[in-house]
Amino acid sequence: MKKILSLLSLLVMTLTAFATDYTGHRTVTYGSNEPTESDNAVVSIVDNGDGTYNVSFVDVINVDGPYRDNYGTYTFSNLACTTENGVTTFTGSGLTAAATHSNPNSDYSFIKSASEGELTVKFNAEKAYAKFAATISTGWSSATISAEFGTDDFETGGGEPEGPTVVSSKSFTDKLGMKMGEGVYDLPYSAEVTVKEMSDGSNNIDFSFGSSVIEANGLTKGTDAKGRTTYSGDVDVQGTVYKVYAVIYTDADGTEKIYMSVESEGVTYIVGTQPVDGPSIPMENYQADGTGFVVSTPIDWETQKFQAVIDATNCNSSNTEEIFGFGPEATVWEKNIHIYADKGTYKAFYQCSNGNNNTTVNITDKTNITVEVSKADGLTVDGVSVIAADKLEGLFDLTEVKFGSGENSQFSNALYKSVKLVEVVPPFVPETKTYKDVAYSSFAGTNTNFDENTVEFTTVEDGTYNVVYKNLTVSSNRIGDLNIPNVTATTDADGNVTYTTTATEGTWTNINQDLASMLGISEGSPATLKSFTATLSGEKLNMTVVTALTGVDATLVFGEQYVEPNPDPEGTIDVVEHGFNANGFGWQEVKDINWDNQYLKAEMDLTNCTSENEVVLSVGNNITAWGATNFHLYYTAATKTLQYNYIDASGNIGRYDIPNIEGTVTVEISKKNGLVVNGEKCNYKNGSTEQFDDPATAFASLWAVSSVQIGAIQGYTMGYAVYNYIHILPVEAEPVDPNEVVATKTYTDNLTVGHDAQTGDVTGYADKQVVFTKYANGESSVTFKEYPISETETRDLTFRGTISETDMSEYGMGTVTFGEDLAMTPIEDETSAFYGKEISLFINISSYSADKMEFTYEFGSEDGIYYVGQYGVEIEKPEEVVGTKTYTANLTVDHDATLQNEVLYKDKDVVFTKYSTGDVTVTFKAFPVSENETCDLTFRGTISEVDMSEYGMGVMVFGENMVCKVEDEASSLNGQTLYLNINIDKKDDYSKNIVFQYSFANDVDDENADAESIFYCGRYGVVADAISGIQTEMENGNVSIYTVGGAKVNTLQKGINIVRLANGKTIKVVK
Repeated sequence: MKKILSLLSLLVMTLTAFATDYTGHRTVTYGSNEPTESDNAVVSIVDNGDGTYNVSFVDVINVDGPYRDNYGTYTFSNLACTTENGVTTFTGSGLTAAATHSNPNSDYSFIKSASEGELTVKFNAEKAYAKFAATISTGWSSATISAEFGTDDFETGGGEPEGPTVVSSKSFTDKLGMKMGEGVYDLPYSAEVTVKEMSDGSNNIDFSFGSSVIEANGLTKGTDAKGRTTYSGDVDVQGTVYKVYAVIYTDADGTEKIYMSVESEGVTYIVGTQPVDGPSIPMENYQADGTGFVVSTPIDWETQKFQAVIDATNCNSSNTEEIFGFGPEATVWEKNIHIYADKGTYKAFYQCSNGNNNTTVNITDKTNITVEVSKADGLTVDGVSVIAADKLEGLFDLTEVKFGSGENSQFSNALYKSVKLVEVVPPFVPETKTYKDVAYSSFAGTNTNFDENTVEFTTVEDGTYNVVYKNLTVSSNRIGDLNIPNVTATTDADGNVTYTTTATEGTWTNINQDLASMLGISEGSPATLKSFTATLSGEKLNMTVVTALTGVDATLVFGEQYVEPNPDPEGTIDVVEHGFNANGFGWQEVKDINWDNQYLKAEMDLTNCTSENEVVLSVGNNITAWGATNFHLYYTAATKTLQYNYIDASGNIGRYDIPNIEGTVTVEISKKNGLVVNGEKCNYKNGSTEQFDDPATAFASLWAVSSVQIGAIQGYTMGYAVYNYIHILPVEAEPVDPNEVVATKTYTDNLTVGHDAQTGDVTGYADKQVVFTKYANGESSVTFKEYPISETETRDLTFRGTISETDMSEYGMGTVTFGEDLAMTPIEDETSAFYGKEISLFINISSYSADKMEFTYEFGSEDGIYYVGQYGVEIEKPEEVVGTKTYTANLTVDHDATLQNEVLYKDKDVVFTKYSTGDVTVTFKAFPVSENETCDLTFRGTISEVDMSEYGMGVMVFGENMVCKVEDEASSLNGQTLYLNINIDKKDDYSKNIVFQYSFANDVDDENADAESIFYCGRYGVVADAISGIQTEMENGNVSIYTVGGAKVNTLQKGINIVRLANGKTIKVVK
């Protein structure tokens, strides 16, 4: 290693000469950033001593906001400069600069070079001017960088640069190695190689590594045996001549690379990896030379197989040669396929855990041996299986395989005509889709429904389907499986699929042997196929097949069941047989009709109509003629229009092309509605979109015809309509619109709502609306407007069904009007408690008039919803406060009915409240229960006036036994029930004050045996200003005031005072 380092030092020394550094102002521009200026920048110029110079822009720095990025030192080497008048100059383009970094760990140390450089240099011994612009790779993109150093103020410039300019260039970066003697060593550099084609036709290569650059000019461009571009020649570096050889090639990954050697005596510098000169896949006519070879290739076993076509003629007949080695390593014995040419015989091996699978291979033509390996067939030789796929353990798990010769140095001399990967088409795997659904058969006038039939659709390799109607059964007889071939599918824009077939025969399989001889069929025998249609929408299959059994059509319909048609209404007259087919022939019938109580109705299938203006129906007094009095209807399939005409003595007064008519159409003609097509009136005036207002008048001439002709015979083109029926019907049988409203009535009254029919607990609601609606079909609906479903949800609920009067006399109930199982219109709002619920109503109407309705009702569902109540009944109205009054006056409190020991309290509030029920509450605010306790006491009851004149007391206002339940945990009265008697002084105006006497007590009998008796009494509002009055009396010497402790004082004290009046009576006064 010491020797290697010494040689590197020598190499660097030979490429390094004396340098002159210039310091001055420099402007750097990176990309589109703002320029960065500095005053202490350095440009270093080295004289190589051979007329060439190296110019270095030292530490090219760009400042971007808070970032200061050092992109390195850029050196342009071996510049052929000119000197004139003491000034040396160089100008060039297409140059490459080496990039080096003073800090090898800087953010941009990965930048090793700059390309496509443009350079101008002018310098002398005292100063320098230098300017460059080049492209660098930042790792994620390319960017331009430029620098301008000094000032271009040289009075005399140099001449034009010598030599040609660069026309095109390619740059490569790869590893650098050095060969000394027999050893090859990797160097701690990456090499940058730029190949340049010059304007004079010459070819140059710049070779740089580290801070060193070698320019090899005038190289010879050539092509090697494989057609790859090469460059060769000599370059003199400091007196040492190096031979340069470079080849540009494309590696296995498709990347263009360079391999270059720079060789002098004793040492060779190598850039890149030498390309492999052996064979590669695919191989064409590769002649093995007995030295062995190995090639590799990726492989996808699901879509590819490996194939080799070998000519073994050149194989040595006296030796063993491996002509086919294949697997993860090819030349390794285990888990690789080996085929040997062994002295004229051929053997194959695959050594793995299940043995070596030793097999002798029969070769009939050794000039053309085809060997294939595939996941499906394993190893085959000339199409014959040699080793089965399941014996090739682990082989088909590989995604990369190798092929070659050389196991145990038994090398091949065979000619490999072709070695390649072959695309394989995966084997077709049929897929079967099974459908199960209801069905019915129609045979010899008998229709039979089936709860479940089975149909199978199986894919065929050509893109068609085989359809099997499993266990086809007619009436109750199982025939067998009907196989229908060559079924094709078409899909419309909505994804619906239509299946058809051109086959006229199917096949019978799985037949019922008991019926085989009678039906003339056998296993695999042909089955007549008269028609087949099927449609698939989503997962719903509908299919109709018509076959023949003993010459009689058998129709199988899958996906629906047969529904018997509704019987004709009573009084119906058939004009033609049901299903009558005109089939292009004119026809007519004559029927009597009374248009006042009869009308005509026809249902026609126009599917078979294909022409223009096919006559499909005429009704009148002479339908073979255009004139007379007739309705004429003509159908044009191409435009899907039904043309109607009405002609009478005044001419063709009615005409219109009715659009969008196809398939089955219903036509009605009646005096009431005129012409009706598919439920729409079509009584248009000729040449107008306006209709006749009164068909009875407009078409009066027809209603006068009592013997009417009905048919399709007028015109040039007879129709192909199929008439499902043509009826003359009683007017009473005209279809009724079930939603036609006959009458409606809205009631507003009281409603009760409950959830338990036994307890009868209900909540009353005033002014609730209920709407009754009668429909033309006899049904009724009941709509509860804003029904209170819960405390948070009210919603309109509509129930529809039949409400009728029923005679219940035998049960002693007379006639009852009720409805049951009226179905509620589903609630679509997902937030409702009734969303998705099936709810039905029972209603019993007890009385009704134009203004009032009374009924009971209940409705519910099977999953627990239940409501019950009444409508039109009296309900308890909620209690309301009708008046309240608060008084503030003096209150006395005593515990003796004689009021001998009253205590007077100033400014006490008493609140009177009156309710809509007539009750009154009296509330003593902060009632003094004791010296240390006050409590609000509210008594409720009635207060009324009573005439007591006969007792000499006049009219009195009083309340008796008004109740107060004390609920105040802080009070000593908590839990007590008190009863108040109050006697109010009667007066005309209570707005300002009130005077009353009171007493209240508990009922000891209501309490427990140990309950303490409670009694309070006193007066309210009787002393206007007791305290000031007492004070005045004391000053006059009429009263004495004492404290509770017995001390005599001159004035009332705060708290309780004992006052002795002039009459000797003592009272307590609270101040």
